[in-house]
Amino acid sequence: MSQNNPSITTAESTVGAICCVGVDVSKATLQANWGGGAGCFDNDAQGIPRLFHAVRAAGAEPMLILAATGGYEARLAAAAHTAKIALCVLEPGRVRAFARALGQRAKTDPIDAALLRTFGERVRPRPTPAPSAAQAELAALQSRRRQLVRLIVAEKNHAEHAVGAAAQKSVRRT
Repeated sequence: MSQNNPSITTAESTVGAICCVGVDVSKATLQANWGGGAGCFDNDAQGIPRLFHAVRAAGAEPMLILAATGGYEARLAAAAHTAKIALCVLEPGRVRAFARALGQRAKTDPIDAALLRTFGERVRPRPTPAPSAAQAELAALQSRRRQLVRLIVAEKNHAEHAVGAAAQKSVRRT
């Protein structure tokens, strides 16, 4: 499948119903699976609208089902809220437990997208509400704090093992 020209397959649509769309999110791509259709889209400003267009073309009101993936899902979630597309961001452990309960052991992006769709159809999770501006700002600040704490820990470790005056000076300066 080309990233710039996603390969999309579709089947029958369900007019007037909710269509659960499983989306396996990675840094570069969004692997989607919905009622008889599937596609791979870039996880960027061009690919996300293509995903929305494809799932809306299925004729049902889409609800995106995805697992939190260390922040790679943030762009998709924000765009979905802006486009008024329902979505549910799940804890990854919950999805893994569901997969184990189904006896699902294989793990590829298309399989994960189908699993997320099945989770949505069977469990019918509540949509994740859009964060307020204050919540979004706080989340960004918390994320930045975690980055800085990791940096401080790493530099303290470097300081313990720095050999030579120049290296020690560089670590202290950092």
